[in-house]
Amino acid sequence: MRNPMRAKPLWALVVLVALPLTASAQALLPKIEQVTCIGLPSGGGALGRAREGTWMPVYVKIKAGMGGSKAGDFRLVVEAPDAEETPYRNVLPLPALTPNQDYFAITYLRATSAEIEVWLETADRQTVPKSRSTQRLPNEPVRGDAVLCLAIGGNGPAGLQKSLVPPKPGPQQNLPQGFGPNGPNKGGPMPVRPGGPPAPPLPKDGGPALDKQVNDKGDPVPDKPDDIQAGEERVANSYAFIGNVQDMPEQWYGYDAVDVIFLVTDDASFVKNLMNARSRRQALVEWVRRGGKLVISVGNKAADVAELLKNMPLPEGDLGEIINCSVDYNVRRKLLKSVNVWAGADADSRLRDANIAKLTPGRGTRVLVSEPPEDARPTALYAVCGAGAWNVSAAYDAEPRPLVVDSACGLGRVMLVAFDLDASPFSSWPGREKVWKKLLSEMTPGLKPSDGTQGYNDSRDQLLRHMRSEVETFGDVPTVHFGWVALFIVVYIIIVGPLDYLLLAKVFKRLELTWLTFPTVVLTLSVGAYFGAYALKGDKRRFNKMDVVEIDLQSQQAYGTSWFAIFSPRIENYTIGVEPIFPGKALTTQNNQDGHSAVVTVLEAPQAINTMRIGSHSLFSRPYEYAPAASGLERVPIPVWSIRSFTASWRTPLPDQPPILATGTDDKDVNTLALTRQGTVTGRITNNLPVTLRDVSLFYRGKWFQPPDGGKFDLAPGASFPVADWALTPDGRADLGQWQGSTALVPPAGIVQKLHQPGGFQQVVSAKAPHDLAKEMLFFSREKQNGGDNSGLRRIDQSWRLQEVAETGVPNAPKHYLDEVILVARTDYVPQDDAQKVNEKSLVRLWVGELPKANAKVPPLLGQTTENTFVRVYIPVRPRK
Repeated sequence: MRNPMRAKPLWALVVLVALPLTASAQALLPKIEQVTCIGLPSGGGALGRAREGTWMPVYVKIKAGMGGSKAGDFRLVVEAPDAEETPYRNVLPLPALTPNQDYFAITYLRATSAEIEVWLETADRQTVPKSRSTQRLPNEPVRGDAVLCLAIGGNGPAGLQKSLVPPKPGPQQNLPQGFGPNGPNKGGPMPVRPGGPPAPPLPKDGGPALDKQVNDKGDPVPDKPDDIQAGEERVANSYAFIGNVQDMPEQWYGYDAVDVIFLVTDDASFVKNLMNARSRRQALVEWVRRGGKLVISVGNKAADVAELLKNMPLPEGDLGEIINCSVDYNVRRKLLKSVNVWAGADADSRLRDANIAKLTPGRGTRVLVSEPPEDARPTALYAVCGAGAWNVSAAYDAEPRPLVVDSACGLGRVMLVAFDLDASPFSSWPGREKVWKKLLSEMTPGLKPSDGTQGYNDSRDQLLRHMRSEVETFGDVPTVHFGWVALFIVVYIIIVGPLDYLLLAKVFKRLELTWLTFPTVVLTLSVGAYFGAYALKGDKRRFNKMDVVEIDLQSQQAYGTSWFAIFSPRIENYTIGVEPIFPGKALTTQNNQDGHSAVVTVLEAPQAINTMRIGSHSLFSRPYEYAPAASGLERVPIPVWSIRSFTASWRTPLPDQPPILATGTDDKDVNTLALTRQGTVTGRITNNLPVTLRDVSLFYRGKWFQPPDGGKFDLAPGASFPVADWALTPDGRADLGQWQGSTALVPPAGIVQKLHQPGGFQQVVSAKAPHDLAKEMLFFSREKQNGGDNSGLRRIDQSWRLQEVAETGVPNAPKHYLDEVILVARTDYVPQDDAQKVNEKSLVRLWVGELPKANAKVPPLLGQTTENTFVRVYIPVRPRK
């Protein structure tokens, strides 16, 4: 018999040998050192900016193992619950890492206030030991109706921060989330690169390190205490800052929460690093193209910025440009007068001795502010020296200079400022806050401010809430009134309680039979309730989809946004993707290097709506996953007789045969209309789409134009019409408000009645039909009396393109508009119909069961579909020669 005492030393020896081997193996593996920031960096370490219902970047510092690793050997996984408490994951494959390399990874999550988990795993999904970390978003998300500004480059413009600080509230004025003594902003240190070196300390009062203002005499100008909130509330919640190129997201939706980005370029090293970071440049440009607003300041580094703009082309093989404006050498100006007039700054203090870049706008670029030539005969010098003054060498600029220009870039807007916004003399000029506020008023979306009666959390008038409610309303799915449910519960209680007792006690006189009767009754009623609901609600999948398809003939791109909901008659996991019909580059997970793969996400409306939904976390423990680059969703669980809604955004180049053909003076003058000497637009528009365009309207120079007969106009596939018959003239016929109140885009009366019918499985009745939603979000008007807030849909708003601009600095300057005609129409409304038939004819096809693949056939779509599609086309107008 073996002596157990003799075996103990053997086991101890094995343990002693295994410990160093285990430690050695662990040293070969990468590890997570720190989650440095969740959300867009804003200072204060992990404190980041995020907006509910949008994407946010997550910054993770990873230490490579002693042996390094090959590309794809390891993956970074982040997991969080969505708004319905269903867990999901996003996976980021790691690149090749050298031994002991510090790697700063950026992955992405939907904004959440719950805990998130981060860990590393191998390519075969085995978790790396000791790599799991639990984190929590440390601050409240930015409100949907608030503006979030992001500064990129330099040290973070202090003037922008001050301009974002709200005014001091009165005693009865409510404060938005994030402000007030209990807000999350505690005046942390100035923003730094996550995981990077610490930033300079703040002043003792906790406020930002603001440059001191001086007046024309050079004397300091003290801050006005009433203009900012005291102490720790001085840095607004609507400000984020990225000072290092490595912190810029590599996917465009990393900027999803941002309204306006300010790219400042006084830091030459930052500009140089950005020129060498192709993926980050493309992500920024892609965000602009999909509806973002970008302001670029030039100033002292004109040559560097000119080179940067050449390296910030539109994707698809480095074609196109972000703005049609050349940037040349710097010119020093003694005094800038037009800036004061444009911004409404005090005329007693003007921007002096500023270096400005020479901007030469091209076609499609407007001049907002220009500075007249400097006077070659200074009055003071002439008064002292007389005619001999002209023999004195004096530096002056004898040419007018554009100071602020703008243009459209896809669906977005780019503004170029010819002087620095983050360097002297502007950074110490007293009028800088006025300029920042003017830039914000020009570039921020048209928000409808709350009147304070419902509080800042009220979301009942948000268009995104109405959108989700509309797609989740299935009118032919009967809704069981609560009274019937209550009656069934009462009957159930009576049967399993008193009736069962009386039957056994009085009739059979054997109470012990309750062990048989009770489960039999419960089972019978449960099965009856199930089959009753099954017969009532049916066994068909149902899809409800709304699309906005946008075609830009200037950049030869098509864009689209879809909102859709799936009603599932059984417990099922869904893999979901979308694909437009335009045969550009295939939108696949393998082909997204140019940044235009579709992005598909779960539609998360404001919190007030999320509380009405039943989460599926307890029913489904396995998380669903986002495909690479968020190009689809895999295994999304939907409970029986339940609904989940989704949204998708895509872009694709137009084919050689454009879906909408515009010709100017002749058939060879393509993709443009022409302007005659009389000031009217001429040319021809042809519909090459496979669907009929209904209720066609044209917009030109801020006005709405109807067909010649004043009625409704339809354009069948292959049909065309002469634009000259519509009499598009600068004076116009009707304004935007008249279009929004008209019957344009409204389907026939019978369909309208169905659209407003109550019903829908979730008992959420949409207050707005699809055509009403489309009118509000396509051209949002904050002046509309009964309009909602466009939170979550503001990138669809293109009302800024219809607004006139008077060039400041030029006497009696004419009003400038973008040189384009905008066509708006809808396709035929599709009521509940065979899903496969509808999907084959749709401009945006759903993939259910598989992710889109190149040269692959769309899988059959089983069930019924309701579809509403709206089309908007941007057609350039060539000025007369």
